[in-house]
Amino acid sequence: MNLFEYIKAHVPILDVVQEYVNLKPAGSYWKGFSPFKPERTPSFTVSPHKGIYYCFSTSNGGDVIDFVSKVENCTPVEAAHILCQRFHLVIPENIAQSSREKSASSQQAYEATCTLFASWCKKQLYASQAALAYIQRRGLKKETLELFGLGYCPGGTQATTSLLETARANGILAQQLIDTRLVAEGQHGLYLSFDERIIFPIHDTFGRICGFGGRVFREGDTRAKYYNSREHEFFNKKTLLYGFHLAKKEMQKAGAAFLVEGYMDSIAMVQAGYKTSVATLGTACTYEHLALLARHVRKVYVMYDGDEAGQKAIMRLAQLCWQVRLELFVYVLPPEEDPASFLSSHASVEELGEPQELFTFFIERIGKSFLQKSLQEKLASIGQLTEIIATLNDPLQQDILLQQAASTFDIPFNALKQEFLQFKHQKKISSPPEFKPAAAPDLEKKIFSVILNNDKVLSGDDAEFLETHLSEPLGKLLSLFRESSHNFGDFFARLTADEKQLVSELVVASEGTVSPAVFQELMVQIQRKRWRVLVNSLKTKLSNASQSHDSEIVQKTLAELQRVKEILLRKGSS
Repeated sequence: MNLFEYIKAHVPILDVVQEYVNLKPAGSYWKGFSPFKPERTPSFTVSPHKGIYYCFSTSNGGDVIDFVSKVENCTPVEAAHILCQRFHLVIPENIAQSSREKSASSQQAYEATCTLFASWCKKQLYASQAALAYIQRRGLKKETLELFGLGYCPGGTQATTSLLETARANGILAQQLIDTRLVAEGQHGLYLSFDERIIFPIHDTFGRICGFGGRVFREGDTRAKYYNSREHEFFNKKTLLYGFHLAKKEMQKAGAAFLVEGYMDSIAMVQAGYKTSVATLGTACTYEHLALLARHVRKVYVMYDGDEAGQKAIMRLAQLCWQVRLELFVYVLPPEEDPASFLSSHASVEELGEPQELFTFFIERIGKSFLQKSLQEKLASIGQLTEIIATLNDPLQQDILLQQAASTFDIPFNALKQEFLQFKHQKKISSPPEFKPAAAPDLEKKIFSVILNNDKVLSGDDAEFLETHLSEPLGKLLSLFRESSHNFGDFFARLTADEKQLVSELVVASEGTVSPAVFQELMVQIQRKRWRVLVNSLKTKLSNASQSHDSEIVQKTLAELQRVKEILLRKGSS
């Protein structure tokens, strides 16, 4: 038994999924709304007795490890560790040792290197009067520095040597620092990538240091204000939010979060008491960022810079928020202000007034001076509006927003609705047809689904027939199921990710017990459908064997033809 098998045997999938999804019993299954995609009708299904789930909205399925890996956006090994911690599992030493050996990986080396660099930078901060003076000017308290682990990376040969010696003393080689891109190779030797910058350690959702942000602070330094760790196997800016590891529990309590643009903004917000504050890492907010937030909150308060770039960034969020079932509200900052600068001269965020619902902010911004715009500018504004509303799937919600926009723009609702419908029609025509790979016939899926849920209905003759004549991959899957002695857990553990999704879908597609008589009716249907194909195939096989004078194959083919005929006659299909 490996680590995954041990966890699946001791952690009920229903207990895990219910931490993320509100499930209700539906026969032998449990159903709820998809945690991966907005939907109006619950399609997310859990089969407790099989230990699997399937989401019809996203065509995603698997076991408890797959679910946590998907919902937490982590690797299967990380999902296993999450479940061990959450359910206080004590892993037997032989299983734990095997798991450690397999995962004693580059990721562990990467994490160790990042942790050492963060610790070294923290010591350098307290040894630098210039760096501490900058921190003090920004109004950061000592406890805030400790909470976020801020540091300072000095420059020059002496600093590089100091880091290399510290690393060597802790069993970390110079090459590991280079591979982690904390140290770079130049024409005159090695140098520190973050030299002369304030260091902001960046953590993943589990609180492990996975990268860094660096900010210049000395007067006259003309380099880019911020420098981030480069994209890496273990560091993807599009999926990480600064401060999320600290804010996660507070978010779950409050049901809401604050989203800002920069490290200093997030730190200033937390210091001011807004502990659910997080920031993107110098990139535009992505679907992955919002999906991460949506797993913990339903409301997000956006506080982007008051300049034009910040306001445009908020506008882009309108295209994403409805895809992840988030309610976004906007605090509008004065021009040239950011959250950190605002809080340095104001007691609280609430002094900005009531936050605006995102769409209200959106249409008011588009509709600003609408009547004074040229015809082309008006058409462009309406086009931008209809494109955003078209991302919604709910017709009623579309109409409500169109009505609100019509009032703001002082345009008849029917005229705006007509423009919207025309846009959707043109978009549908211009979109290429979705490619869908060939799928097994519905009858074959039905039969295989029944077998998975009622394995005792399968006889030897039927099994041999189906293994030979089911479309792939169903034929292969049936063979695996039989090789696993009809033990669903063993069978499921041998599947690929794609096969797990298919099997999960088929399991939840057939509910309840099916009698042997009903199953035989299904077998008769498929054998009738396959009869013509079988006969032609066997005739071709017989002809080839005759031409090659292979009497053994001729006899086997004739016997197979006779056997199939007898089976059909026995089932009343003659």
